[in-house]
Amino acid sequence: MPSNWFLEFKTKIKHINLFKDIDETNEEDIKNQKYPQLSFLFLVEQPSLSDYKQLEEKYSNTLLCPCTSVSNEYNKFISSFTPTFNQVCLSDFVSDEWLNYVNYRLFLEPQYHFYWDFRHLAYGFFAMLRTLCVLAKQTIDDELISFYSTILLTENIISEDIFLANINASRDQFINASATDFMITLDSVILMGLVSNAVINRLETNWQLSIWLSSYYNLFGPAWAGQAYSLVGNCVYPTSVYCSITTGIYLRKLPNETSSNLTWANYRAELQFEVPGVLVGPFILHSVLQSNLSCLYNESCLSKLNTYLNDSLSPFNATPLTVPSSAQSLPTIDDLTKKLMVDFWQLNSSYQHYFNACNPLTCTYTYTHQFDSLFIITTVISFIGGIVTILMIVILPTVKFLRKKVKTFNRLLSSSSSSEVVPHETNIGTYCN
Repeated sequence: MPSNWFLEFKTKIKHINLFKDIDETNEEDIKNQKYPQLSFLFLVEQPSLSDYKQLEEKYSNTLLCPCTSVSNEYNKFISSFTPTFNQVCLSDFVSDEWLNYVNYRLFLEPQYHFYWDFRHLAYGFFAMLRTLCVLAKQTIDDELISFYSTILLTENIISEDIFLANINASRDQFINASATDFMITLDSVILMGLVSNAVINRLETNWQLSIWLSSYYNLFGPAWAGQAYSLVGNCVYPTSVYCSITTGIYLRKLPNETSSNLTWANYRAELQFEVPGVLVGPFILHSVLQSNLSCLYNESCLSKLNTYLNDSLSPFNATPLTVPSSAQSLPTIDDLTKKLMVDFWQLNSSYQHYFNACNPLTCTYTYTHQFDSLFIITTVISFIGGIVTILMIVILPTVKFLRKKVKTFNRLLSSSSSSEVVPHETNIGTYCN
């Protein structure tokens, strides 16, 4: 009977909940409610970065360090944001020397007049390629001005991990938005080419001047005829801006000297050497975008091309491009423009500079301890030990003091007793006469 009573009492004590919350019913919440908590609020003034990191490591859930400067521009903590442009934009093939090298003949010279000949269109092709590189760089420079003035709003200082996550997200957003704006600009130019398809370009790669002859009327005269590109892919009609063909070196032949059906005035154009990766089409911009410049990565191909340019008035020996080790296939110029002609971005940011810009004057954090069984036992023992210590400190001097007082009192009492006068006895005798 006593044993059952003890077990029942123990069970009731175990299930007492003085902090019951009807909204929290799971087992863990109920367990936490059974034990009261003790919270301590701490204030740290003029915290340094090392102070903050130590506090953040231990009390990240409750640590608050209000910023005296809530809004800060990126230029306060981002020292540089630098693009590394693709090798095409850094190569010899966009240099003045190369452009002079391939522009060594006047367009009026008939031997270079076939509209698919590399020597006929090389200057316009590589000038457009350089223009794309310049426009990409200019776009980046303009966008960076806006990027550096972007505001980072933080009411309280954020951890270094969150800071870096914010910066990296802004970096990715900047790159994507800038590339999108650049592509929209290029698409607008291409759209203009679609709308103005009847406009004849200087290279006559979309329309060429021909002489027509009418045997019926016995008349002849000039006329503009569309160039005959193969109708493949997006090339739905011969003069579409989406049409293109690989350029090369063509020689002029008499009709009876070749099987080629490429008309070149009264002659035929016979392909001698193809320049892979360099395309020609009705619209020079689109043909550049479709090209991957594969010949310019190949030293033997470039050397053979140079043999057909050896009579240039501005000789130049260009260095071949390097084949990317990670690429399964060579990127087209369109692929590169989608990344703003950039291979890598290097962003240098400083969390220390952000901390200084935020300039927190104080930090507060809360330390909460739950009264579990071990803590209660430890506290009780400490409390008892403290009482014993206090009693030893207080009682012993008190006892000594009281004993001293008692001794003094007894001594005074003894002295008083010994100083009293004792009366003498007088014997009265009877005399007899």
